[in-house]
Amino acid sequence: MLKDTPYVPLFDREQYGSIQEIQLSNRIIVYPSPASEQITLEFDNLYDDMIELEITDLLGRSVFFTQQKISSMKLDVESWPAGSYIVSVRNQARNQVLSNRFFVD
Repeated sequence: MLKDTPYVPLFDREQYGSIQEIQLSNRIIVYPSPASEQITLEFDNLYDDMIELEITDLLGRSVFFTQQKISSMKLDVESWPAGSYIVSVRNQARNQVLSNRFFVD
């Protein structure tokens, strides 16, 4: 996202009635990026509820999935192919979908 560019949600609950996407800059942190051995995922306190966390490659293939209550986690990515990955977090109780991208080198 460009600095000073306003965030425009892709999904608006008022318009679509089902899923609300919110800005991630203060919601989910993925580091380091690029990563070579391990990534750390940190979530703010929005995740007191059960969440679904999925990581996919850019072709949409799932490389990791979990469903649990978490505020942070570490994942070993040493054996993952180099490239871009998308981390998606779904929180059904709060009707939210969050996503972010990270790189493995």
